[in-house]
Amino acid sequence: ADRLLIEGRYRELTHDLPPAIEIYRTLHNFFPDDLQYALLLSSAQTNAGLGRDALQTVAQMRNLPSPDNQDAQIDLAEARAAQSLGDLKLCDRAAGAAAVRAEQQGSKLIMSAALNTQSWALSRMGKESESDAAEAKALALAKETGNSRAVAAVQHGIAISQYNKGKFAEAQKSFETALSEFRAIGDVNSTASVSHNLGVLLNDEGDLASSKRYLEDALRIQREINDDRGVASDLDDLGSVLESMGNLNEALRMKAEAAQIFHRTGDRRGEAVSLGNMGAIQIKQGNIADARASYEKSLALKQQNNDSRGQAYALLGLSFVNMAGDRLDEAHSQATRALAIRKEMNDEMRSAEAQAQLAEIALEKSRPVEAESLARAALKVLEKSKVPSSAAYANVVLARALLAQNKIKEAESVSKAGMALAQQANDFATTANAALAMATVRSRLGQTHVAAAELRSLDRDAATRGFLNAALRTRLHLGVLEVSSHATQADGVARLKQLRDEAQHKGLLLISHRASSALDTAEPSTKIQARR
Repeated sequence: ADRLLIEGRYRELTHDLPPAIEIYRTLHNFFPDDLQYALLLSSAQTNAGLGRDALQTVAQMRNLPSPDNQDAQIDLAEARAAQSLGDLKLCDRAAGAAAVRAEQQGSKLIMSAALNTQSWALSRMGKESESDAAEAKALALAKETGNSRAVAAVQHGIAISQYNKGKFAEAQKSFETALSEFRAIGDVNSTASVSHNLGVLLNDEGDLASSKRYLEDALRIQREINDDRGVASDLDDLGSVLESMGNLNEALRMKAEAAQIFHRTGDRRGEAVSLGNMGAIQIKQGNIADARASYEKSLALKQQNNDSRGQAYALLGLSFVNMAGDRLDEAHSQATRALAIRKEMNDEMRSAEAQAQLAEIALEKSRPVEAESLARAALKVLEKSKVPSSAAYANVVLARALLAQNKIKEAESVSKAGMALAQQANDFATTANAALAMATVRSRLGQTHVAAAELRSLDRDAATRGFLNAALRTRLHLGVLEVSSHATQADGVARLKQLRDEAQHKGLLLISHRASSALDTAEPSTKIQARR
């Protein structure tokens, strides 16, 4: 038994989990009344992505003789298995039970771990105040124990909570504190996890080089220890960095691979996140049908898992899909639902992102005054955030709303601010969106030759990188600009006809319909010119 236990621990620490599971199962079968062997088996199963098997092991522990069957560690094992499966309600319930039992049994360490796990579930369910209270108590208990690893684990949980609330500066400090402690004590698993999350935060802040470095470090570690779920998370978020850098094909490949790994390991929450991220790329590529399918699958999984925060992301993704498909009422309904979820969670920053999207929908519905009001309200919040891409998007929508009301000088100022933020974001899609707004402003200022040159350059760049949606939107603006001039009207008509048909074929009906409207305006004068 001693020899098997030592080998099992070695296999687990090196993340060689299949043999570790078999060793622990052997020990559990030989000594069915020994709680520790059952706990080791459950932990290995959870870490291997076999959360359902772990729950079966937990059920066996419930049948142990008293008092072992009342041990808080059983509830904590159940909570962690549920967490790996994305079952938020079970995770919350089991972690809460573990905390109560641990307090009764006088175990501050287990109580801290239970509250830390429960806080994660509460946050994902939108219960932020309860999550914060659990996290604060978990940290205080961990510090009382003097256990460095426990303190770092809670600090990591706090960092995730701060990130989810958009408190990026605070989150970065918390991540760095946890990372330093985990490295000091040689905890490679936790080092990889924190490195990954810090990389995600840096990507949002536009520091792509640092983000890529932290994520690649996490991927290296998790490949070395054969952590499939960790590898999947790293691939998904490395894909996001490549997406920002403009490499859509490789980004989509990474995210698809991540979704497959999550599906294979039974991590439905991870699978849902990767599917939603795939949808975001597919929109940029102009693959609307694929994007819709990805977001719908993502939303269904998140609804099954009671993941409120995740549902808001999926709803906004579907809103973008429907806006691109000229289904503006559906787009408005979905963005409104996402905003309601985020307001209920008191997530000010991400509520502002949803407001900016509602502003764009209002603009497409020819309601520029409403769009201006929504965009200004969103911008007021987003300018204080550390996510330049979101602030740039709100600026672009505001500039377009001002142009629609002939407030051209103000639109020029706002579009310049949007371009500056886009450059900070270091994200191609954001930069392309801001550049398109800037070129449109120039055309309205009478700088038509400069605007046309900028639009042609942007079209080439977007098409070369595979950003078909951005390329077609750019061609729409270029075609409208060309048909306004007698010298280029024929070229503009030809461009708009080709654009109308291509956009319709891709399902980008908003662009196709806008091209048709521009042609209806331009073609009568073209016919008059021909008769003359």
